[in-house]
Amino acid sequence: MGIAAIIKYNGFLYCFVIFKSLKQLIYQCVIFQIIYVMIPAVLYLSVIVTSLSRFHKMSSPDPIIRSKQTEKNVNGISTEVVCTAFSNYIFVVLTQYRKIGTLISVTPESRSNDISTPSFSTKVLLGKDEPMTHVCAKNLATFVSQEAGNRPVLLGLALKDSSLDSVKQMKDIIRSCKVW
Repeated sequence: MGIAAIIKYNGFLYCFVIFKSLKQLIYQCVIFQIIYVMIPAVLYLSVIVTSLSRFHKMSSPDPIIRSKQTEKNVNGISTEVVCTAFSNYIFVVLTQYRKIGTLISVTPESRSNDISTPSFSTKVLLGKDEPMTHVCAKNLATFVSQEAGNRPVLLGLALKDSSLDSVKQMKDIIRSCKVW
């Protein structure tokens, strides 16, 4: 069984393939053919679980990587959310520009006196490092981390409207894509 994750960003398609055994790689060659004209240049994240072996029929439990995507209007602005759960972190993309935008790491830091309510630190990994980015990231990603057993969250933010009302609506959209 092989897992193929296809991430489309700014007209480029990134493909990742994970094989459970070398045997499967030998049995069948995997070729990804991408025709740029046929695929619209928008953020698109999907996870495809395919059987790569002709010789061994395997039943698969839940996929290794779970992902959900939705699009809703927030105060009249089209807003896309993609949530992907990995074993060690949650990846959330929240965009109103159809781009990943600023990439922020939101990690829980347990205090020595109370490990049940961790504080969260934010770090901009890629993009503009502005105070409002940290405020939005902490507000949007804290509940995700807490619901996911205090796993770190990697958050991609590209927002036109970061008002308090908009952020509340965005939290509901993220909740609707719950994969953790």
